[in-house]
Amino acid sequence: MFDAEITCRTQYSTTRRTTTCAVGLSNCSILDAQQPHGRMDVVSDLAYPLPANIIADMLGMPAGDREQLRRWSQDIEGVLHYADADALRASQRSVLEMQDYLRRIVADRRAHPQDDLISMFAAAERDGVVNEDEIVANCVLLLFAGHETTAILIANGLTLLMAHPDQLTQLKSRPELMASAVEEMLRCDGPVVSVVRESTEPVSVAGQDFGAGQLFYLAVYAGNHDPVVFPDPARFDITRAHNRHLGFGIGTYYCLGAALARVEAGECFRLLLERLPGIQPAANQAPQWTFVPPLGGKRYDTLPVEF
Repeated sequence: MFDAEITCRTQYSTTRRTTTCAVGLSNCSILDAQQPHGRMDVVSDLAYPLPANIIADMLGMPAGDREQLRRWSQDIEGVLHYADADALRASQRSVLEMQDYLRRIVADRRAHPQDDLISMFAAAERDGVVNEDEIVANCVLLLFAGHETTAILIANGLTLLMAHPDQLTQLKSRPELMASAVEEMLRCDGPVVSVVRESTEPVSVAGQDFGAGQLFYLAVYAGNHDPVVFPDPARFDITRAHNRHLGFGIGTYYCLGAALARVEAGECFRLLLERLPGIQPAANQAPQWTFVPPLGGKRYDTLPVEF
């Protein structure tokens, strides 16, 4: 990936489109469809459709194709965890299908540019900044990473608020704390529990020596609960100051979609608390979740609520 392409994509994702997303979320029709029922499954009715629609809009995907995005994303997730052969084949199949689909959109945007991210990439291709393979690879990453992780953040964040009614009440009365609340959600139970890194040279960790080429599982969750950095780390506190968590990584590996994810989550919770102030866990219907190895993360499959 070229530096110019990173700069171009970062600028696009964190300024022009972020503003558009904020306006779009304010007029979101998802809650219009769910509010009359008095209950919903946060995962299937809100957490997944919302970021999927935003990312698909950024890329210029037709509305009718967006359910397909979720299936592809769920399949591709399998490659990031321990998976059997069938799951890995499904992941490979979905990557190839997504690539073929995106190449058709790229070809269309070359001939008929629009106000979307793929058209921006097509313009960069004409300038020699990127090639088609790089465009497709980056779009696959955006479709998957920008969709799946934000959905997990929304589900986990709402669970934290409902489990801490004092914090929920405070956020309702002081909406200016929304940005701080999202940061605390990322710290306490963000979508990234661990990452894998490979040593490029011999290294010593906690008195143990390791050679080059060793794989390390780095526990992001543990770092975000380090008592040296975060006083009373087990406490969920939406007013926490100096919250330098690792939810979006750091340095070279810092998430390029961080600004977008913050806007999506913040606007989502703002809308929820404005329009569904009585939201609470559904009676007699427990949430369902899946254990995500290797370090004990979880992903909600269902999160029933009523309001």
